[in-house]
Amino acid sequence: MNKSALFVFIEGADGVGKSSIMNAILKNFVSSKLRISATHLIKHTRVGTAFYQEWTGGAMTGLPAALAMLGSTVATLEDISKAKDNYDIVLVDRSQASFFAYQLSDKGLRKLLLPAFEETLEAGFYKECNFATIYLTCDSNIAKERMLKSRGTLDAIESKGSDYQETVKQAYSECFKTYYYLLPTCIIDTGANDQEASGKLAVDFVNQQFESRTK
Repeated sequence: MNKSALFVFIEGADGVGKSSIMNAILKNFVSSKLRISATHLIKHTRVGTAFYQEWTGGAMTGLPAALAMLGSTVATLEDISKAKDNYDIVLVDRSQASFFAYQLSDKGLRKLLLPAFEETLEAGFYKECNFATIYLTCDSNIAKERMLKSRGTLDAIESKGSDYQETVKQAYSECFKTYYYLLPTCIIDTGANDQEASGKLAVDFVNQQFESRTK
């Protein structure tokens, strides 16, 4: 029996429902005896939280933002990999594919930072830990309406509009085609499925992945 934690990355552009899916998975396992934890790839560390606030507030852009995001994601992977024997399931909001999608969609930054990004994919986390990725997608206009309905406002990244979100989704697609480490093993269209149905699909997937790793 493999007792090492199953890490589940929940990935996708803004407004696709990552938080809702994570909550659905947590709710499903709350009454079980499994040890389950949840965190955010960028905001897991204090430095990452500070960067995230500046980035989504529009105060940090370009190369400084890209470097801060890359450093934050690497630091989180190093930290959570230490917990692989302390939990059964660890849910992680976003994966390193987010860095590629949001920062390396800029061709100038891609040319400059792609080698560093590719080096991070050789980190011990990917060789030592069990992980799977759920990728959420939906129409960008639906995503915007959801964000406005839930919060009444958009941050600096979300305010870039539907065209920008489509660029982000295209970058995700390119990332997944190029880097198999980050390829999602479950794709859920949260626009075609309501919140309850999307949550059930995610929960079923996590159950299947966990069972396959503990046989």
